[in-house]
Amino acid sequence: MKNIFKLLFSFLFIFLIFSSCAKYEAGPSISIFTKKFRITGDWKKEKVYSNNGEEKESDGIQEMEIYKDGLITYLIDSIEITGKWEFIKDKEEVSITNDYLNPTSYKLFKIIKLRNKEILLEDEFGVNHRYFK
Repeated sequence: MKNIFKLLFSFLFIFLIFSSCAKYEAGPSISIFTKKFRITGDWKKEKVYSNNGEEKESDGIQEMEIYKDGLITYLIDSIEITGKWEFIKDKEEVSITNDYLNPTSYKLFKIIKLRNKEILLEDEFGVNHRYFK
């Protein structure tokens, strides 16, 4: 009986430690895949939400392909743009740069959710952009 309580306490302790260490607001709390592995791939925009949760007309990056070597290609209004991406602020945000409009155009997103098949990004205006693989 004493061993059962020790085992149960150990599992509870480990669960509480890992669940409190979630990097992103909407998860996941634990993943066997690295953040770089989860963010790379082909993404298509599903929905856009305002900061009060209302669905908005989709704008900005509609489709993107993120490569593990730091390159990114994406579509805005049927125009394909190539640039670079990187994690910043301890991998809590992602920055995207390109040379399409200016010498260097820069976009910053806070990562709300980073799963294998879903990303939820928040732009500087508090608008959420949801992408799926």
